[in-house]
Order: sequence, then C-alpha cells, then structure tokens
Amino acid sequence: MKRLIFSFLTVVILSLFASVSTFANFSKGYPTEGIETSFPNEVYKRQKIKVKVTGESRPRPKVMWVQGDEDQFVATRNEGSQQVRTTGTLQDGKMVPVTTDTPVVDKINTKQYAPDSMQDSNIDPNPFRQEFVKELGLEEVKYLEANSYDEDPIGSDPSYSKGDIFATISTFTGHNYVWDEHYKYSEKLNGDPKYIVSYYTPLSIKYTGYVEETKELIVEENMTLEVGDRKTLTAKVKTIQYDGSETNYIDVSRRETTEWSTNNRNVVSVNPETGQIVAVSEGEARITAKWKNSEDGPYYIYNYADITVGGEDTGCVDCQPEGSCSAPSAAGSMEGAFLDPGVSAVIRADQRGSEMFDVLQGIPTTESLYGNVLALNYLFQNKFVEMTGECTYTIPVTKTYIKTWDEPGPPDPDGNPTTIPMRVPETVSKEYTVIRPYSYWVIDNLEVYDIKEAKLRNYALPNEEITIQPSGYSSPSYATSTGGQHIEEPQYSAVTLPTETVGRDVPNEDFQADAEDAVGKVKVKNDLLQFNGSIIMSNVQTEETGPTPGEIPAPTQIGNNVLYSPGNVIPRTLANEKDTTSSGSIAYNLMVGNINGGSPKNFLINGINTVTVHTPVVDYAVLPDDNRPFDQRMEPDMSRTVLVLDRPFTINFDEKGQHLSIPGYGNRDYQKYTLMKRVVFPFDTYNENKTEFYPQNTWVNIPVGQDSKTFQMPTWVTEGSYRIRTEAWAINSQGQAGCQHNMNGDLNNYCAYEEFEVDAVGRLYGLRVWDIGDFRFENVFRTGSETTNHTGNAYYSGGRDENGVPTSLYGQNSWILPVRPGSHPLEKGTVPRNGYSFLFDFETIGDLWDKGEGVRINPSFSYVSKEGGEQIPVDLYYDSTGYGNKLIKVGSENDVETFTRLYQLSDPMRNINQTELQRAAQYEFHNILSPDQQNSLSWNRFWGNYTTRKTNIGAGYKLDVLNYQSRTLIGPTAIPASVNPTVALRSVQHWYGEYNLPIAPYIVREGTDMEALARQYGGILDGSESEFFKGGYIVVNFEIYTVKNNDQNDYVLGYNAPLANMWEIEGQVSSASDYRGRQFTYNPGDIMLFESDYSVRNDYLANGS
Repeated sequence: MKRLIFSFLTVVILSLFASVSTFANFSKGYPTEGIETSFPNEVYKRQKIKVKVTGESRPRPKVMWVQGDEDQFVATRNEGSQQVRTTGTLQDGKMVPVTTDTPVVDKINTKQYAPDSMQDSNIDPNPFRQEFVKELGLEEVKYLEANSYDEDPIGSDPSYSKGDIFATISTFTGHNYVWDEHYKYSEKLNGDPKYIVSYYTPLSIKYTGYVEETKELIVEENMTLEVGDRKTLTAKVKTIQYDGSETNYIDVSRRETTEWSTNNRNVVSVNPETGQIVAVSEGEARITAKWKNSEDGPYYIYNYADITVGGEDTGCVDCQPEGSCSAPSAAGSMEGAFLDPGVSAVIRADQRGSEMFDVLQGIPTTESLYGNVLALNYLFQNKFVEMTGECTYTIPVTKTYIKTWDEPGPPDPDGNPTTIPMRVPETVSKEYTVIRPYSYWVIDNLEVYDIKEAKLRNYALPNEEITIQPSGYSSPSYATSTGGQHIEEPQYSAVTLPTETVGRDVPNEDFQADAEDAVGKVKVKNDLLQFNGSIIMSNVQTEETGPTPGEIPAPTQIGNNVLYSPGNVIPRTLANEKDTTSSGSIAYNLMVGNINGGSPKNFLINGINTVTVHTPVVDYAVLPDDNRPFDQRMEPDMSRTVLVLDRPFTINFDEKGQHLSIPGYGNRDYQKYTLMKRVVFPFDTYNENKTEFYPQNTWVNIPVGQDSKTFQMPTWVTEGSYRIRTEAWAINSQGQAGCQHNMNGDLNNYCAYEEFEVDAVGRLYGLRVWDIGDFRFENVFRTGSETTNHTGNAYYSGGRDENGVPTSLYGQNSWILPVRPGSHPLEKGTVPRNGYSFLFDFETIGDLWDKGEGVRINPSFSYVSKEGGEQIPVDLYYDSTGYGNKLIKVGSENDVETFTRLYQLSDPMRNINQTELQRAAQYEFHNILSPDQQNSLSWNRFWGNYTTRKTNIGAGYKLDVLNYQSRTLIGPTAIPASVNPTVALRSVQHWYGEYNLPIAPYIVREGTDMEALARQYGGILDGSESEFFKGGYIVVNFEIYTVKNNDQNDYVLGYNAPLANMWEIEGQVSSASDYRGRQFTYNPGDIMLFESDYSVRNDYLANGS
C-alpha cells in the first residue's frame, strides 16, 4: 500500500509540473536576433543564453539657476565642480537669469533615467525588469525640441560614447527661453526674495544591455534491472531565470522535441518517444535524452542514465510474500543560523583613503561625501530533520525434505527378515518477519537572505538620505530539491530452499537467515541542498541511511566597494551645523526558494560617525599704501593708510588665507565656498574708470575670483579719518548673519571681515606762470600790443600732471619752470628784469573753500652767475621813499610795514572765465556771507563789488597769502544725481596769485651782517661794494603751503612735503644749459630768474618816463 501512495504522489506532481511553461520569462518566445548561446551545438546538462535587450526613456534633466544676494544667478553643474554666473533681469514681472554667451555644460549619469522595463527583439517582445539587465549602456542620445533651451551647437546631439552610461549636455537657457519652474527659495540680507529658476532639457535616450537565462536537464535515474524488467525513465528541465530565480523541474520526457536513445540495444532497449526501457539481457547500457525547447532552439541539451541488467529471476512463484513500510517520523534535527549582519558604516569626505576633510571637525557645502557600509554578504537560517521508519516484510520459506527410512518387510525365502526402504517427500513452509529500518534527511526550514540595499541618513547628505545599491555583489547561489520519493523498498520474494534428504523425521530448522537474505535494504534519498557550489545535503541514493548533512558556510564580510556610494554633494545652501547625527539601516531580501517561512529583514546601523558642516570663508583683504608718494601733508600720519582725493586706490581682496588648522582648511584658496565679496566706504567713490558711482555707505560687490578692485576717490570727499570695511560671505549664508575677523572660525558666523583705518588727504598741484609784466614777454602771452587777449602760453611746473603722467609738454623743457635763459621762444638770452610782476595760478583739492582757509607762499632768493653753476642763497634789500627807508631787508618788519600787495581777481589781464568768476561769487554770496549780509545786499550789488574789489595778498616781499577771495571754484559739474552740486563745485579750488621783486634790489649773501659791513666801509653803503652781487640772476623760489583755521603758520599740505615733492612729480627742470651752453642747476620750487642789474626802472628811465 505504501508503494501505491508514493506512485500516486509522483503522478500528481508530474502532472502539475507538466502545466508549467518552459519559456519562463520568455513567455512570448525567444527572439531570432540578438541572442547568443554558450555552445552552438548540443551541450551536456546545462546551457546558457544571452539576449540583447533595449529600452528608451524621455527624461527632462534641468538647468537650475539660483539667485544670490546681488541679483546674480549661478548654475552649478557637475556636482558642484563648475559654476556659471550671470545677472538677473525681469521677464513678465519675474526675476530670471540673463542668457549667457557660453553654454552650461553638464556631464550626467543617465542610469538614473533608464526605463523600468526593457525588451528583446522578438516580434511580440518579452519585457524585462531593467534592474536585472547586465552591462546597461547608451545606444543613442538626442535632444528633443522645447522652448526652454537651445543646444550648443544648434542641431547637435549630446556627447556620449556607445556602451557608456555618461552623456554630456551643453545648453543655453535664461531670459531668452521659457522657464519650467520658478519659485522663491530664500531671502536676501535685505529681505527681498531670492528665486530658483529651472529650464528643462528633454532628451530621448536609447539603452542597450543583455539578460541571461540558463536551463538544466536531468535524467532519472541510474538503476539495476533483471532480464525482462520494464521501467520508464524521466527527463526534467528547470530554468534559472534572468532575475536569478529558479523554477521547479518540469517533465519533458514525452515532448516532441525530446529524443531517447540507447547505446546498447542488445542489453536495454528504449522507446525513442516515451523513454520506456526493457531489460533484454545481462550487461550495461547508457540511455540518453536529448531535448530542444523548440525545433529552432536556442536550447539543445542532453543528459543520460546508466542501466545495469542482472541474472535470472529465481523467485518462488507459489509463495506470496507481503510487506509494508511505516510512515516516517522525526527523530532528530540539525539547526543553523547567521542572522546578525555585523553591520557598520561610515560617512566621510571623498575620496576614500585620501580624505581631504575630517568630517568630525568640518566639511564645507558643495564638497562630497561617501557612504560606506560593511556587513555580512548573506544571512541564513536552516533546520534539517532526520526522518526514520522501518519496512516490515513477511517472507515465506519453503523446503522439501526427502525422508528415508527402512520399514520391516516380509521374510525373504530363506526366512530372513527383510526391510523395505522408504523414500517419502515432505514440504515444510514457514513465514518469517524481516524488518528493514531506514532514515533520511529533509529540509524543514531554509531561509537565505541576500543584500538588497543600505540607507544612510545625515543632515549633510542630499535630501538628508542616500540609498546604496550593492555593486559588484554576488548573491549566494543555492538549489534545493525536496519532496518526491525519499525511500525505495527493497526487492523481496518467497524462499524455496534446496531439497534435503533426511531420516524418518523432518528436522525443525530456523530459516530466519534465509528470509533475511531474501530481503534487500531500503534505499533512501535525502532532500538536496547545494550552496555556493558545495553539497550541503546530498540526495544521492544510499542504502538504509541517508548521509548526514553538512553546515551551510558562515557568511563573510563584503568588500569595501559593495555598499559604497561616493560623490554625495552637500547641498550648497545648507547651514553650518556641528556634530550632526547619523543613522542608517541595511535591508536583506529573502531569496527565492525559501522553505517554510521567512520574510525580508531590516537592521539598524548604529555607531555611525557624526558630520560637522562648516563652509569656510576668509577675508584677508589688503589696502596697499600706494598713495603714500602723493601724501603732501606736512605732518603725515604713518599709522593710517592714505587715500588722496581724485586718485585711484586698490583693494587686494582674493579668497585666500588662513582658516582653522584642521584637515582641508588651513591656509588655502576658499573661492569655491565664497558667495560674494563686498566693501563699504563711508565716503563716495567711483570705480577705476569712473563709469560706476558708489554713494557713501553703499556696499560694493567685488566678483568672486577677482583678486582686486581699483576705486577712484572723488574730489568732494571731506578730508579726514575714516574706516573701510570688507566682507566675504560663504555660499551657504543666505538668510544667515554673523561676521568674524579674517575668517568664520565660529560655525555661527557666515562672514569674514577686514577693516582699514585711512586718511583722506587733499592735493596741491599744477602751478604755472601765465603772464609776466616785462614788455619783453608781451608777445609770449598776448596776441598783440595793447590787448588783453591771451595766447594760451604758460610756463608749467613740469611736463607731467599731478599724478606723474606725461602731458603734451613732456620733453618741451623751454616751457617748464623756472623761467630762465632759453625760456623766451624768440629771445634765448632774455629773462625778466626785476621789479616786474608775474601772474601765476595753481589748483588744490580738498577742504579749502571757506574763510580762514587759503594758501601761503614763502618766497626765497638765491643768486647765480650768468656763467652758470650753483646757486648762492641771498638776502635782498631795497630802498623806499621816506626818511630811514634805505636798505630795507626783504622779510623784515620794516618790509612788512612798507610794502603791501593788492590785486584784483577779476582784472581783465587775468583772463578768468566769467562763468568761473560767477560760480565763485555765487558760492561766496550764498555760503560765506552771513544771512544779515545777504539781506543787506542784492546779488547785482554784490556782483559789482566782487568784480572791482581789491584783495590784500601780501605784506612785504617775503610772504604771499591767498585767501578765499583769491580763488575760484572749479569742482566737477557732471556728477551723480545724489551728489550735492555745491559740495562738488567747491571741492576743487583754482588759486590766482601775483608776485614781483622790489625794484633794483641789493643782493648780498644770505645772513650778511649789514651793520658790520657798513662799518667796514665807513658807515655808508651804496651797493657798489664787492660784497654786493652783480652781473647775474636773482632766482625766486616758492615754498607753497595750504593753511586753515586762520592760522598762517600751521602748514597742512606742501608743494614740497616730507613724502611727496610735487615739483618732482610734475617734472620741474632740475638743470639746463643756456643758448651758449652754460650749465645751470635748479632747486624744487624755483619759479623765475630775474636780471640782477636791470629793473623796471631802467626801462622807464630809458623811455623817458
């Protein structure tokens, strides 16, 4: 009965298998193209195919422009390694980026866009899940038309290599195109919104790859037969599908594409269509099954079974042995488990093994992190149960005895007794019980888990989480075979023993041993478990006891690259945060083929390191003291940087410098992390070319990557001390505050600053002589006699301007001061005679527009021979009318009391522009006169007085003081709207002066004791004495200073200051030769050479005046 039950189960199982398709995932058939087989012809047992699959997707990667604080947009591509910048503009009321001249170029990983399903080339294609496609790569990438972008160049396709997974797109976006996304993401420091504007780049991407499938054929089974036996062999096929799952074995014994054959039909014959065999004679034969999945393939596999045929059948036909087997029961078990993944993880800075940053101490935004998880390569749990039972057989044993004895017979003729031999057969039959135990192993529970993925979570990661799929990872491979026929009953039969001759009585023999010999052992077969190529539980048929299973190998730790995810860029705008906590998990899949239970498992990952986000920025700006050579202050302050009005200055402001002394920081370039740099001045400034104006207290941006910026001081900045501040802001500073000197070493700060203490200083420059009263020079300065029209000629302080830049007079030394022999363009030996006045002017910049502010000129004198040579400092004396006014020393009290210099600013001989005069007069009327004075005068009356008034500019010949009535105001009028025009106008002053020597002065060496000299000559001096210089030139030298606060003795700026000599800057002549080659040397400030022996008096006497 037991045998019948097993047979019935086999039929049911085979019937169920027969209904399953052998195409597995190729349910629509195999393609005829794009398919490769492991062997082109028939192959033993196992065959693999590779099938090309294709798929297409239409993703829309986007260019995302992020607006900064200054309406500048930045597109960050290639994981932060490239930034494209542009300005913003309004488009339909929304701020959008201006289209740039250069495209935004991005290298994209197209794997993220691959379709979920791919297909083969079958007429009716088979679908395949993309995650199981091998060697996924690009076949074709094309741009799709859209109004959100233009490709570069127009009409081109993205750059890619077939089979690779990366493609490079190059596009133009911005205000010339239609945006796809526009939303506010933050606010500027002033509270205005900042936007993110995105433009899609639709693509058509075609992918290729391949899937693999394997089929395996087995033939059941090797056996031993007796002559005349009939059996049916079974051919089965299972499929290892493209996703790694396995099907059950399917019976293909009677398929049209299955062909059976024998290699020895004289021993065993086989039906070629059914696999039924007949034992013909003793010997051995191999029965082979060849199977094709179809006539066209691609599979063609063969396998075989070996058959042995034994001797003749000697069973007892008349005996009826019986037997049955008990149901198996569990007798013991073996259990194993490895369910702790031993998982650990780290989140660190790229690149692994050469990490630039220590994330425990700090890592900037836009840098990338890698996540690395280590765990066991698989988990498992199993239970193997030993099943035991016994088979009991009743074996009849039959033996025939020939009983022999002698019976008394009748006497013989002789009367002797006789015997009759007796020979009687007797058959004895006995039944014996034979017990055959059996045991085998079955798989009661089997759960195998492979790695699905790991997740790591931290504030610094993109979207605060990454998922890591295994790479280069092989799941454990295992196969099982369960159920089916675990035991095979032994052959048994009735026993007939050889006939034996015995005596009269039949012996009582025990035939147990003979019964035992008539029953073979039970054949058993375990379940099958193959794991990673090793047999853990063997299903090889054995007698009585199945082999004890082994243990599933312990898992090992995966390699470093299996769960490794580099290049996770920290979001650019992520705020600084210290010691952000990390967490994670690892998931294991329950593999296909589990037995009796199990479900996917998820494990937490503990002990992951923290990450500190700290985006560094530095500000080690430098304000070079480049203007010090132009600092005309008589008492310069060397502790503060000097800025000179109307001159440029430069701030050196790169992104380099010392930050925290931790890995990746230190002294380096921090441009990558700098959002903006800016500077603020407490005074108005221009850019270098004066094309942009920056009002005071306005932040001025210096583009990141630009190491310096040059500014220009306006003329109207008030002289004095100021503080300049620079700031550098980190790329994650949106909505943040907090500045720190030089570097943002504190995480709460997003800005670094530097400050400079400066002095704004005015200027004194541009002296020129533009008229000389000596009639010999009339044709130099006047267009004709008896006319005030000026020729435009003048003698200048040098051939360079106040900044040392050559002018049109550069190299024309005859027009450069001092006026000397050779200066007259027509009369090379002519210099002015003493006593004649000369007119001069110059300019100042700064705070010199009010009462009490002016210019002091200190003339000094020297004598030089007409033969040339060095100058000799001298004192000058002159005679005046009146008693006691003989030999008045220039510079003495008597000189101051005797001579007063008056002049009229508006004298037509000065040729001052009327507009210039009116502006000066209007300023004086409205800003210098008191309200009472303004009320008492009409403008017309004031103007009349202004144009006729005389101004005292000198007391004696040793001093000229020009006050506010000696100047006009010529500051700039083309100025920004926010600048006060009056303040700008008054910032540059034009001073007009006049000077002359006393007529026919006496010339003696400086410091000569005139009383002692007079005593030497009897108390009377007439100028003829040898101590008086004659026959040469008097050299007039000016020391020029600005004065303020009504203090003529407190010098503020000087033409020849301790640090800046304007005579040298402008290029005054220091030596020259006259028309006869005589060499003269000159000192800074030498203005004019006068004849020592000839004066205006000589000209008037000669003319009869």
